[in-house]
Amino acid sequence: MRKTPLVVALLSIFFACRSNNNGGDDDGVDAPGDNGSFVTIQQVQDPSMAPGTAVNLQNVVVTAVDTFGTRVGDFWVEEPEGGPFSGVLIFPPSTALTIVQGLNPGDIVTITGGEKDEFALSGSNADPTGRSDTEVEQISGGMMVIKKTGTGPVPTPATIDLDMIGKLYDPSATNGGGAMFNTAWQM
Repeated sequence: MRKTPLVVALLSIFFACRSNNNGGDDDGVDAPGDNGSFVTIQQVQDPSMAPGTAVNLQNVVVTAVDTFGTRVGDFWVEEPEGGPFSGVLIFPPSTALTIVQGLNPGDIVTITGGEKDEFALSGSNADPTGRSDTEVEQISGGMMVIKKTGTGPVPTPATIDLDMIGKLYDPSATNGGGAMFNTAWQM
């Protein structure tokens, strides 16, 4: 007895009745920035993603929580596989700090309602090179939601050679030490 027609019928019903909740875009594909779509941290770190782009991260690992100073609660997350450009700072709104205080390295979280930002110190603490750090902050006019979904291992930190990075510095470069130096600094 062949069961193929029954399986095809059930699959047809499933796909015909599924909800399309992608912000009214009927192509069925969530692009980075669509409500409900998830991106990787490597995509957030990629310069081709413009600051202000909506960012939702799924199943990323907490690697550190800031508990020092007067403004505590920032935390860092990384893709479970680790690797270059796989970590990012999360700058949560003050309304989320009670949730963040309960986070520990190894917690797995999903973050929605964020946007990419490039942060650079200004004023007397300014970085004269013009470099910035990528971070995720609450989307303007929105609400960042941080949800712990489990626990897991913290990715093994990469070993970096500061001497090698220092040797890449090009004092004649107009972009703060040169492209190779800036790329190595961000990894």
